[in-house]
Amino acid sequence: MLAEPREFSEVRLAWTPAIPPPTVVGTDPEARSTLPLTAAGTPYERYSRAVRDLARPTLFENRPGYRLLEVDWSSPEANLTFGYTSYFDSVVDVSSALAHEYGGQMARTSPSGNAVSLDDLPFRSRVGDPFDLARRSVLPSIDTLTIRKGRDGKASFVLHYRDAAAVATASSLYHLMPAGVFQPSSIAPSHQANDFSLWRSSMREFAEEFLGMEEADGSSVTPIDYEGTEPFRSMVRAREAGTFRMWCFGVGLDPLSLCGEILSVAVIDADVYDEIFAGLVATNQEGSLVSVDPDAPTTGLPFTEAEVNRLGNAVARELLGAGFDVVAGVHKTDPWLPEGVEIRRGDLADPESTHDLVRDVDAVAHLVALARVREAASMPRQYYRVNTVGTLNLLDALAAETDRTGTPARLVFSSTAAVYGTPAKQPIDEATPLAPMNPYPASKVAAEDLIGWQAATGALGATTLRLFNAAGAAGGRADPDLTRVIPKVAAVAAGRENELVVNGDGTAIRDFVHVRDIARAVALALQAADPGRHEVYNVGATPASVLDIVRVAESVTGRLVAVRHQQAYGAEAPVLTADTTKIRSDLGWQPENSALERLVGDQYEVTVNQP
Repeated sequence: MLAEPREFSEVRLAWTPAIPPPTVVGTDPEARSTLPLTAAGTPYERYSRAVRDLARPTLFENRPGYRLLEVDWSSPEANLTFGYTSYFDSVVDVSSALAHEYGGQMARTSPSGNAVSLDDLPFRSRVGDPFDLARRSVLPSIDTLTIRKGRDGKASFVLHYRDAAAVATASSLYHLMPAGVFQPSSIAPSHQANDFSLWRSSMREFAEEFLGMEEADGSSVTPIDYEGTEPFRSMVRAREAGTFRMWCFGVGLDPLSLCGEILSVAVIDADVYDEIFAGLVATNQEGSLVSVDPDAPTTGLPFTEAEVNRLGNAVARELLGAGFDVVAGVHKTDPWLPEGVEIRRGDLADPESTHDLVRDVDAVAHLVALARVREAASMPRQYYRVNTVGTLNLLDALAAETDRTGTPARLVFSSTAAVYGTPAKQPIDEATPLAPMNPYPASKVAAEDLIGWQAATGALGATTLRLFNAAGAAGGRADPDLTRVIPKVAAVAAGRENELVVNGDGTAIRDFVHVRDIARAVALALQAADPGRHEVYNVGATPASVLDIVRVAESVTGRLVAVRHQQAYGAEAPVLTADTTKIRSDLGWQPENSALERLVGDQYEVTVNQP
């Protein structure tokens, strides 16, 4: 890192046209363990080719970039020296493969409680000193913290959620914005001199990520006119006026992938920021914008259907990120789903349309159900018709597809913790006897039995996830059901509801889990489903009472939540929580988003942003 920040104008770039090739290139024998097998049963030659064939994101092109060769902060001017490399040679074949190696070893080691050592990582050992820029090719990104500076001294900044289905690196992360690899806008020779600039590269990233301009795809032969075309002209003029300042803080390495990062900060006067980025987009080609402006609500992905199932959306995103081709089977709604998801319409109550839903599909996440406990008591036949017979129709369709293709299907079934009733022993593990107290969980138990018997035939590999209380938001979409405690508390805090009515004293403990963590469990379960087996896992994360939720909501939002107590509906179990030892051990699942502050905060941010 620099001893003190330097303005971009104080960072001198030098160019070395002829450089020796790096030692570590990604085809090394030590990299073999990171390479999946081809259809022929042999390892892919390069990690980039495996990604291209098996899990290609939307933005995945091998373009030339500026290879970092030397960093010298000792002279009055900060000096960075570059040569040429390519995106695949540096970022994908080496850095992504290093991350894959560590992640795979972590998955194998974590259940035993042992730490990953360098001896377990042959490719990382081959790299050696990560700061040896001659040994491997380092194509750095320019990662910029963008600060909007108000006249009153208040500052705000934005974050970017990087969509795993769109980008190959830093996917599924909340990241600084803008961020992009340091590369020319085109392969044409004239672009070399025109684009070899930290400032100009950053301007292109601002245009793409803040304003939604198309990514420079490398095909243009005409150099970009940074002085004469918008929005670049306005950025240049603002920088000349001192109202748009760019600072370099140093160069860092990502500890997982060893990707290089030129760390920078942009400080932009509020009126200039608002003028240049008046067309600020909520989504761009790489993901979605998250505004963290203290004076404005969070901006997320735009949704138009209030009743879209947020869990289905979260699962679709997770499966896309895991490399699946995703088909969404929907009934009545027009869902908003990530790009790349095929939508098929059907009804599980109709066997013929169910067959159409699963044609050419080899794995299904069955998430739909009727799920209101009090309603189920007065509608038992409807609950069994949808939840049990609908599952039977799905199993019939999957069996027919297996007969047609010869490939056993995989199924993840979304069940409920209500199948356990109210056992005295807490936390509840999967061996707890089932004791449904209502037609809703009883219909789920019947469906689970059907799935188990069908898996025993060998024609199906199945996993049942017994979900405790799903909460939180995914992709800007939260739970609209005000009969549930977290949506209701958020609505009261946002001024959209007058009060929270609590049955009893509000001290009963229940288990809550974020929909993003559920989505991750679904993806892991699909990948682990083996023909002939039916595994059952609890999915829960955070025990909390209604009073805990109210307290956290008031802390997170700074708003009081009006509470009125009334007599409870009969005896209420004091504690119902999940023992998740089995899913953590078998699948390596860990809740990452289920802190109570996150569950409540996500719901509140979406609630205050609704029209």
